[in-house]
Amino acid sequence: MSTVKEDVYIYRTSIIDKNFKIFGYKLMFYEEDNIENLFQEKNKAFSKKAIKYVANFGVESFTGDKLGFIPVDEEAIENEILEILPAQNVYYELINVEPSFTVLEHLQNLKKKGYKFTIDDNLLNESFLNCVDIVEVNAKKHETEGEITNIIGYLKERGKKLIITDVSSEEEFEKYKNLGFDFFCGDFITEKKILENRKDLSPSKIAVLELYNQIFLDVDISKIEKIFKKNPDLSYKLLKLINSAFFGLRKEVSSIRHALVLLGLKNLKKWVLYILYAEDFSDIKSNPYFVQAILRAKMMEKICEKLCSEEDKEKAYLAGIISNLDAVLNIPLTEVLNEIKVDNSIKEALIEKKGTLGKVYKLVLGVEKEDYDKVRSLSKELGISITDILLIETLSIVEVEKSKV
Repeated sequence: MSTVKEDVYIYRTSIIDKNFKIFGYKLMFYEEDNIENLFQEKNKAFSKKAIKYVANFGVESFTGDKLGFIPVDEEAIENEILEILPAQNVYYELINVEPSFTVLEHLQNLKKKGYKFTIDDNLLNESFLNCVDIVEVNAKKHETEGEITNIIGYLKERGKKLIITDVSSEEEFEKYKNLGFDFFCGDFITEKKILENRKDLSPSKIAVLELYNQIFLDVDISKIEKIFKKNPDLSYKLLKLINSAFFGLRKEVSSIRHALVLLGLKNLKKWVLYILYAEDFSDIKSNPYFVQAILRAKMMEKICEKLCSEEDKEKAYLAGIISNLDAVLNIPLTEVLNEIKVDNSIKEALIEKKGTLGKVYKLVLGVEKEDYDKVRSLSKELGISITDILLIETLSIVEVEKSKV
């Protein structure tokens, strides 16, 4: 694989379907020559340079087996550069595009070759209706639910799929799903509902947490193997997960002993937590909470490579994985941390945002939310450059999609 160069940086957000599974990713980018203006204005559409960059790596390096939603402008459309990415892997999002004869002709030719397009409803007119497949509607730009209902009816009659963007809560997700939207994008994944009352855990999840706690005590592999043998369901889940396409093993793992030897106790600690994310998903890559957690873990680990000890780097990765367990266990994170054995520095980082690890966690959350005032402040406090942070984010995305986690 080519080496990531420090001149283009990729940022992505998840697009979720009605079943709360990842359908695709919106890809955005920053270029080295406009990095100083990062906090004032982001590029709105991919330049030719950035499209060639994505093509060089393969769009799957940034999206895995999901679809990539890539913003393009008139120049990219008219220069016919869009065909260097495979039609089956991408949707092109039209940004600042006027429906001129030349543009419409290019779009129709691209559609004949299998390319698909999206557009914001503010730019949509009758001329584009035969060209676009999905229309994006911003949840905050329409004053009434009646306005949104009219848009839905108008576009559904014309056979268009609909994405609602800027969805900020689980309640909004449910509301827009019931109104008829097909796909959803926004902070509603990160902004999880605050759970005031602890709910009972299922027996299978209790078994996973108990197993994790045993591994934390550094018991030997033979004792861990006995625990798996007493819990056939756990054995099945671990083998299913480790043999899934996401982890890319060349040879199938057929026994728990083989899995334990292959992973080792240090890695097994992480994989047991992965089981919690995989439990309700046939494909773990479709779980937005897992993908968000694993990307946090990778970013925190890489930031700590520059700032911390090897031990703290391992703690950073584990903190990222644990950070979303409240969503999958449906109990508050403070309760999660009472259920499992972790180092106090991880608890302080996740709950109180204390210490270097807590600052790294806040930094990664700031990147997720595109809160660049916070990112700028924390980057200075930690002594890490903005370009390093953006490169780490890009590398983390690639490693999550291309490598075993």
